[in-house]
Amino acid sequence: MHFFAIHSRVKDGMLRIPCGAVRQHPWRYLFLFIVIYFGSIGITIFLAPMVQKLLWIYHFSNPSPWTNYLVRKPFGKIFDRTCWIPLFFGIFYLLKKTRLLSLRRLGICWKYRGQWLIFFVLGALLSLVICLAQLATTQWTFGEKSAASILAKAVGSAFLVSTLEEIVFRALIPRLIYNAAGAIFALIISSAFFAHVHFKIPSDVGNFYGASISISQSSSVGLAYLTSIGASFRCIPYFSLLALGGLLVMLNYRFSNLMASMGFHCGLVFILLLYRGAIHITADSTSKFLGSNQLIDSPLALLLLWALFFYQCSQYFRQCSKI
Repeated sequence: MHFFAIHSRVKDGMLRIPCGAVRQHPWRYLFLFIVIYFGSIGITIFLAPMVQKLLWIYHFSNPSPWTNYLVRKPFGKIFDRTCWIPLFFGIFYLLKKTRLLSLRRLGICWKYRGQWLIFFVLGALLSLVICLAQLATTQWTFGEKSAASILAKAVGSAFLVSTLEEIVFRALIPRLIYNAAGAIFALIISSAFFAHVHFKIPSDVGNFYGASISISQSSSVGLAYLTSIGASFRCIPYFSLLALGGLLVMLNYRFSNLMASMGFHCGLVFILLLYRGAIHITADSTSKFLGSNQLIDSPLALLLLWALFFYQCSQYFRQCSKI
């Protein structure tokens, strides 16, 4: 009964794409997203070497601390940042095509600000519990950055990351999969993809510099961009991210808007960035159970995230049983 309840609950709520044509072609927009994702990487294979060359040319003619910072980045980092350009335009086009280019249709609504605040506090508390546990069991010192710069970066990055990632990974991708395969697959596949893309290009790939990068070199980085999870896979971070992705999707299923998941995601990242900016943990005192300052490599975080995911599942099914 509960297995089918999830379908009827979200059928006309958060996951329905407001475009009549999707009913006749349920896989169309999902295929379009796949084309955009792989196409963005293909475009970047040709675009990134040009971006790299322009950076070096500009640096030699107009050197500055900013250009000096950029040219010291390995090509793998430049490739990763350049890939955001075609991906941004592709996602923008897909949102417009599916008629989701609207705050209301995305599930972002001011009247649900209370949900955002409640789950912001919950996400912050989760981060805080793990961070305080690390501080209590490891050797650490305060970092050298100013409090103002740490706070500014934490606030800006937390809001930006939580907003953009929730729009893509909770408001867009689950809807595409739901319309093609149903809500259960939307939950599983979108969460797995969310975990997958957080595994970056291995540090030994794309670790080269210079103004002249060949297409062959760029292609090798592009391949690593797609398959990096195979080279850098770690069990605890992957399943922590999988649990986090599932938890955030369940919040959308439960509340039929994006505010709760945005708040939780924002609170989680906000405290984590404050912690990573202000605290330096001695490497040889790191606890295996509590992980490092990345948080997702902590078995404690893994247990807490899965516990929260199953709790939200139980709350959601309880709502379904009352309908």
